This record gives sequence, C-alpha cells and structure tokens, in this order.
Amino acid sequence: MKFTEWFVTHKLEPNESWLKQNLLLETILGSHAYGCENPNSDFDVVCIIMPKPEHLWPQKYGYILGLDEIPAFRRKELKGDKITTIENRQVEIEWISIIEYFKLAGLQCSPNLVEVLFANRNLVTASSKVGWMLRDNRKLFLSAEAFHTFKHYASRQMQVIRTKKPVSTERGQVIAKYGYDVKMGYHVLRLIDEIEQLLTGQEIDLMHNREENKLMKNGNWGDLDRFERVTRDRLDHAEDLARKSTLPTLPLRDSLHKLLADIIEDYYGDVADMKKTTDFISASDVMKELADIRKSVDSLHFRTSPL
Repeated sequence: MKFTEWFVTHKLEPNESWLKQNLLLETILGSHAYGCENPNSDFDVVCIIMPKPEHLWPQKYGYILGLDEIPAFRRKELKGDKITTIENRQVEIEWISIIEYFKLAGLQCSPNLVEVLFANRNLVTASSKVGWMLRDNRKLFLSAEAFHTFKHYASRQMQVIRTKKPVSTERGQVIAKYGYDVKMGYHVLRLIDEIEQLLTGQEIDLMHNREENKLMKNGNWGDLDRFERVTRDRLDHAEDLARKSTLPTLPLRDSLHKLLADIIEDYYGDVADMKKTTDFISASDVMKELADIRKSVDSLHFRTSPL
C-alpha cells in the first residue's frame, strides 16, 4: 500500500497534496522492520520529502530573508492522538524534509531515521530515483557518532525500564505480568545489536536479532535482573568494539553535503535556471499599469468618436 497516496486522498488538507508529488521515499519501520510483528501490529511509516522550490530558494519567489515570513517544510507527523486506522490497522506516519533528514540522520545519527535506509527493500512502499540513490549511499550516514547516539537511546530506555513506571495503561499491565516493560526491553536489545553490527561490519540488518527480540517482546526472555546484567555486558563489549572500529570518527559532513546538493540539483535543475512561478507586483506597478490602460482606452475612444 502507498500510504502517502492514501493520506493525500482521504486525510490531508488540499494544500498538502504536494507531499505526494514530492515524495522521495516511503518506508515501513517499527515491528515490521525488526521482524517482530504480529497480525495486529500497527504500521509505522516514515517518508522523505523534497521541499518545494520556494522552501529552498525563497528569495527567488519574492521573499526577503530577515523581513518576510519564509515558507518552509521540515516535518509533519500523525501520531499519538492523531493516529489513523486504515483497513482495521492503525497507522502512524511522518513526512520529513530531505534537508531535515540529512541533518538528523546524517549529522546527528538519530537511530529511527538512520534505520529508514536500512529496512528491508520489500518494506519500501514507494520510492523515486532519489529514494534508491539514498539507499545506495546509506553507509555515508554511519560514523562513530552513530555508536554514541544509539548507545544513548538504549541507555535511556534502560533507565525508564528500571523505574517500572508505565507509559500507558497497556504498558502497566505488561509490567504487572512480566516485572518490567518487555516491549521497551526489546528495543534495547535491537539497538545494542545494531551498534555491534555497525561497529564490526558498517552495515545494519534490522532483522538480524529478530528471534531474541521476539522472545523479549513476548515476555519469554528472562527476568529484569538478568536483563540488566546482560545489557551491561553487551554495552561494555560495544565500548571495546568502538575502540577498534574503523568507522569515521565524525559524520561525513562534506560527503553528505555533496550528495544532498547533487540530489537537489538533479531534482530541480541548476538553481541559476530556476524561474519564479509567482509574480509579485508593487502598488506603484499596479497604478502604472492602470494608467497605461486608461491611456489606451482614451486613445481608442478618440479614434472612434464621430466627426
């Protein structure tokens, strides 16, 4: 199913239909991407969007930087209380500008966004040439910074798990049954596994640890004491791997910048050739046009007047 197409047709406002035309990549993530879904699992969808020309070059469309309110698109999401049901399945979806994507995934190594380019190909529900180009260049988004970011996310999840404070009524029932939030626990396991993969092979298979993740998600992995002990050991092992890793120490800013610039130029053409699609006319221009029209009318009236 092409989710953006459905949302443009059934859910979004008419002025948001441009998201469909500018869609670069649409991918299913979440439990489906990790191989842990069940027949009732929600769909988590992330879409990368090319901004409109006026978002990229506002000065070419009559806007003055620092004076006007500049049109921009960074991110739109329908999650939480805005979650949508399609064919009896809940769908959470977000659209993110490719500019914002490069910043958050490439420079800040946000785990969920980095994963967009590493999900199995069959989970790509829509893609343009640019989308496949991004996937072909996905290793540019990996650096030692990803190790630190992924580790931070895993450690933060562990802190929440230790408090045993449920984030929802449903999670409270899970904690009461298993002694801790096993759904959050499986996210810790997959993040640590992804860390080990990127440090050793500079690649990420999101389904690599699916069997262990399923055990955790279903409450069959073990108790909290064992989980904490194993987590500490695995994170210590990851620290050792990080010291030996050949990953670039810092994000590949120059390479990412060139890739993004090439993508934008390929999509829209050379910025020097861009033309305004909207004309902005001042009041004085309007008055001048009216005066010219009046002169033409008067001249016509004079020529057609009877002698």
